[in-house]
Amino acid sequence: MSRRHAFWIVAFASLFLDYLSKELIFRGSPLAARSQEVLPGVVSFQREMNTGGVFGLLQGAGGIFLWITVAAVLSIIWIVSKTSQKRATFVLSLSLMLGGGLGNLLDRLLYGAVRDFIKLEFVRWPVFNVADALICIGWAVLVADLFLFEKPASKEPNRKEASGSNPPAK
Repeated sequence: MSRRHAFWIVAFASLFLDYLSKELIFRGSPLAARSQEVLPGVVSFQREMNTGGVFGLLQGAGGIFLWITVAAVLSIIWIVSKTSQKRATFVLSLSLMLGGGLGNLLDRLLYGAVRDFIKLEFVRWPVFNVADALICIGWAVLVADLFLFEKPASKEPNRKEASGSNPPAK
C-alpha cells in the first residue's frame, strides 16, 4: 500500500472515530447523559457545544473558525498532493490533523458548533473531543518528525566541489 493510500485511510478512519464518538455521547447510548464519570478523578464525559475556537476562545465567532478550518483542511490536502516526503511519521501527522480537522468542520457545518465531551478531572483543562486530540497528536508527531528523525542527505554537490576550487587529490 502506498503512503498516499495510507494517508487517506488514516484520515477517514480518524474522521469516522471522531464522528462515532460524538454520536454515541450526544445521542444514542447510556453515555449520552449530560455528565458521566468514566474513570473517577481522571476523566468524565461532559457534553458541551463550542461555538468558538480552540479552548473555547471567542465563543460565538464560529463563522471565523469555520473558514480557518476549511483553509487548514485544504492546506493539508495541498501539502500531501505536492510533497515528495515519504516518511511514515510525516504522512501520519498530516492524516491525523486532516481527520480531526474534518471532524470539527463537519460539526460546524451540521450544528454551527463543535461537540466537545472529554473532560480531564485531574487538571484544569477545557472540555475537548476526539478530533481535538487527533489534531494535537498529529502536531506532536509532526514536530517529532521535523526535529528528531534523520533527514535524507542533500543530492546537491558541495559548492566548493561544484565550482572546481578544490585541488585534485594526489
